[in-house]
Amino acid sequence: MNDHLTTKTLSLLLALILAAGGMTACQKGGGAPETVPAETEAAEPAEVTETAPETVPPAEAAPTSPYPKLTDFSWTMANADAVGSLTFEGGNACLNLIAGGVTKTLSGPAEVAEKTLTVDGEKIGWAVVATFCRLTVDGVGYSFRKADSPEAARGPYELLTEVWEGDGASLSFSGKTASLTIDGAGTWVGTWELSAGRSLLIHDDAKGDPGVNLALGAKVTASSQETADFPGPLAADGSLETRWSSEYKDPSWLLLDLGSEKEVGAAVLYFETAASADFTLETSSDGKSFKEAASVKGNKAAGIDNPVTVLFQNPAKCRYVRFNGLSRATDWGHSIYELELYAYIPGEAECGLAFEGDHVKLTMNGKTYTMTKKG
Repeated sequence: MNDHLTTKTLSLLLALILAAGGMTACQKGGGAPETVPAETEAAEPAEVTETAPETVPPAEAAPTSPYPKLTDFSWTMANADAVGSLTFEGGNACLNLIAGGVTKTLSGPAEVAEKTLTVDGEKIGWAVVATFCRLTVDGVGYSFRKADSPEAARGPYELLTEVWEGDGASLSFSGKTASLTIDGAGTWVGTWELSAGRSLLIHDDAKGDPGVNLALGAKVTASSQETADFPGPLAADGSLETRWSSEYKDPSWLLLDLGSEKEVGAAVLYFETAASADFTLETSSDGKSFKEAASVKGNKAAGIDNPVTVLFQNPAKCRYVRFNGLSRATDWGHSIYELELYAYIPGEAECGLAFEGDHVKLTMNGKTYTMTKKG
């Protein structure tokens, strides 16, 4: 029995030892490990090849210039020494130039390279700085500026190469001489100046010295006088310290008898503050039949420092000149310090210019005349 018990005890002891070894083996990773939930990385998706959407070719764009700072604009030049224009249309260019008595026109396909423009096979140097373009033509440099439109750019050049008429006005050029006639205002013939293509100045220098004041010594009568201190003859006595003043009414007139026929083409009037707003000047050979020589409307000039110069539409041989005050600029009468008459006065015609296609709008003394190309 003791042997049996001993054997049983040894068997139990062996079992315990084996069990303890199994537990140790588990702790060391032996056998099936205990599953512990863990944060797992998402599996990298398999590579997917995207199919490119079907492309539709864009509409063909208009060709662009590699030098838009030159070709995207129109250029103009207008001064006393040279007049010209450079314009672009599609792949073509047109250069017009008048300088030093030479007229040059180039028109045709344009090729633009750095610093060089080729038009109709001829090379022109160019450089653009801000709103200005420096063109070198035949070795001479010219400064052009940006224009608002191709028509505005070509305007000054066309002005000098065409004859213009309309609204009772005509304008033409021959070299450095311009001729401007405006019905009822006069004719100016002489050297011209252009300023930026926006204004025209004509120096009326064709007839020379105007000569003497033909009104001095004339016999003067008037329609009325304000008082005995302001009679008609004081308007032609050669003094700016005396004056004629009419009664306070319209119309009022002043008649000058020159004593014999003389050629008269201009008048200078020195109005007192009581000036005439609207008036005419008429000429006559017999003192009975008169013809209008000049007409002025809306005059505001007054005082001895602001004389009004009036050029006759056509110089006339006459013995009598009549001033007709049609409307007064004030509530007082028509009052003149001095009325001077001359065969001719070398003056200046100052005109504003605007170009609209085939039309030129010329503004002078506040009135605009629209002229078109003759023929």
